[in-house]
Formats: sequence, structure tokens, C-alpha cells
Amino acid sequence: MITYEYECPHCGVFEWPQSIKDDALTTCPLLEIETATPCGEPVKRLISGGAYIGGIPEYMSDRNIESRKNQREWLKTPEAKAMDLVPCRDS
Repeated sequence: MITYEYECPHCGVFEWPQSIKDDALTTCPLLEIETATPCGEPVKRLISGGAYIGGIPEYMSDRNIESRKNQREWLKTPEAKAMDLVPCRDS
């Protein structure tokens, strides 16, 4: 299982565990307190920073600089735009 971050216009940012093979969520699964039903608002999956390696954030390591540049370039492609991904602040 991997934990992905999503953003819902009603519920805000939340984490959701999924298999890497699962499709991205399209609607918010969080339960409304009053009705105990799923929110159902459209969500966007966020792209977030990497893991920590030896106390240094992955996104700060030299070996990841080229990867981050490639990620930013990929986000400009039609395929990425079709997925409606939202980059995080540190991208």
C-alpha cells in the first residue's frame, strides 16, 4: 500500500492508502459528519516531495535534482494535463 495525497474543495487535503495498481480517486471518499455519506466532491491527486534518506530530504539530494527537473517538464505534457495533476509547492 502507498499513501497518496488528494485535495478536495470541500474537505481539504487528505491522505488515502491505495495499491499502486489502483486508479486515482476521482471523488472524495471522506464521510460527511452529519449524514455519514461520502462527500463525493471531485478530487485532485497531489504530487508531493520524496522520502527522507539519512536525515536529508530526498528532494534535496543531488541524485534527485535531475529527476525533479524531468518531473516538472513532464507535468507540461498533454498526458499529464489530461490526468489533471496538481504539483505541490516545492515542485
